[in-house]
Amino acid sequence: MPSDKKRNKTYKDILKKLMPHLKTDEELVVFSEVALALKLDGFLDKHVSDTDVDLILKIKESILNNPEKFEEALSVSHKLLEEDD
Repeated sequence: MPSDKKRNKTYKDILKKLMPHLKTDEELVVFSEVALALKLDGFLDKHVSDTDVDLILKIKESILNNPEKFEEALSVSHKLLEEDD
């Protein structure tokens, strides 16, 4: 998740809107969480480069290969779906 409160709220708002479209594709959920957090923290420009995609994929794979991180990543999106606006 992004590092400050304002970006964290934006992260949650955007992710909440994305979740119905991501359905149950857990890899896509993790990819989206990573890409969104990097974008909001200023690590990605307006136009995402191949290098940026490689970075996102490496982080995603790191999360998928660590059961604790994977469960934590999924719990973020599941909690957002359970929250009321």
